[in-house]
Amino acid sequence: MTHTPSPQDAHGCPGGCGAPVTRGRFACPACWRRLPQGYRTAIVATRVAGDHIGHSHAMVNAMHWYRADSDSHADHPEQEETP
Repeated sequence: MTHTPSPQDAHGCPGGCGAPVTRGRFACPACWRRLPQGYRTAIVATRVAGDHIGHSHAMVNAMHWYRADSDSHADHPEQEETP
């Protein structure tokens, strides 16, 4: 089942695929899995710790990685809803 969030509840996926992403998530499921584990760990750990500055830095670092890896989203699988 595919869920498309309303525009006010979503942002564009930073992975470059163009998928809408529900607020509270960083990327669509496919782009999140594409992101190396270290980047994912930093994003989650800083959010859980309430480290707003560290969380912002972790997300910016991940966005830089996505830009450097921009060719790999060409084979983006169909979006799936995650729990």
